[in-house]
Amino acid sequence: MLREIAGALYYSESATGDDGRPGAVVTAPVLKTGTYFIRVLPKPDVVLSERFSLDVQAGTNVVILADHAIISDIPTLGYGIKSARGVIVPLTPVRLDITIAGGHIELSFPTELGKRYQAQYKDYLNDLMWADLGPVVTGLGIRMVISDDAIQKQRFYRIVDSE
Repeated sequence: MLREIAGALYYSESATGDDGRPGAVVTAPVLKTGTYFIRVLPKPDVVLSERFSLDVQAGTNVVILADHAIISDIPTLGYGIKSARGVIVPLTPVRLDITIAGGHIELSFPTELGKRYQAQYKDYLNDLMWADLGPVVTGLGIRMVISDDAIQKQRFYRIVDSE
């Protein structure tokens, strides 16, 4: 099966991969600089213990996002890639929990040991740039909390990999 956004993105699913299981490949002949998320939705009749693989190909670069992964382990937020200067790398979306506590906003998110994170915000979604919220923090392998003392009528947040 082949699905296409003409000249930009192709999705193909082979009847069988090298391992005899269905394989999926997302191909982008030219991948613009940016961050992309791929949401995987299993077919309704699939057995959750089955396995699948997912590769992304951009030019001559191939990134394996899932290699014989168990379907029940598909991330809810999807798989992600970051593209810059002809290089693509996998990334994992982070669930960001936001609460109001003691007159400030608290951003809570899981971290990986040693990985560096930057909290950012926008007051309006159509703002061109994201502003950094505090310094870069290094993950400790536990949930971290970052506070924002500026309570606005609205504010949009994200956590980015600062590597």
